[in-house]
Amino acid sequence: MRLSLRQLFLFLVAVGLLLPSVAAQEGPPAPGDRELIESRIASMLRAVELKDVDGVVAALTDSVVITAERRKITGRHKARQVLTFMLTRMVDVTFSMETVLLRVKDTSAFHTGDFSYTIEFPMGGELREDGTFVAEWVRLDDTDWRVSRIVATREVPQQPGE
Repeated sequence: MRLSLRQLFLFLVAVGLLLPSVAAQEGPPAPGDRELIESRIASMLRAVELKDVDGVVAALTDSVVITAERRKITGRHKARQVLTFMLTRMVDVTFSMETVLLRVKDTSAFHTGDFSYTIEFPMGGELREDGTFVAEWVRLDDTDWRVSRIVATREVPQQPGE
């Protein structure tokens, strides 16, 4: 069986994110945890499309770490600054996400999938990117799940002849 670069990326990130977390956990998830996380994911997607920075940031832990390509954002405050800069400069943004795996265990959840977004800019033109992501969610209390880590990579279009 041959793995694509995307599958290899997801596997390596999953191992790196989950081994320390899973080793420290005990017990199954509480009833309804998966539904709470799925609801939080849907709220985040709506917030991105509405350009609602507060709605996106509400799903992040204070010490969130977001790594995308060569950029690393550490902390909720910095994430708010970056999102404000990005979302206020866009005319329109369409964001979609497909979950490939959502595994919940006790107080952590592992979420992987594909994303796609299209951004329209005020001066004209648009940008479309597709990629993969891995996110780790943590339960703060019985009803509140937040993202503690995200690693995302965009897919580089293949050149003709590759």
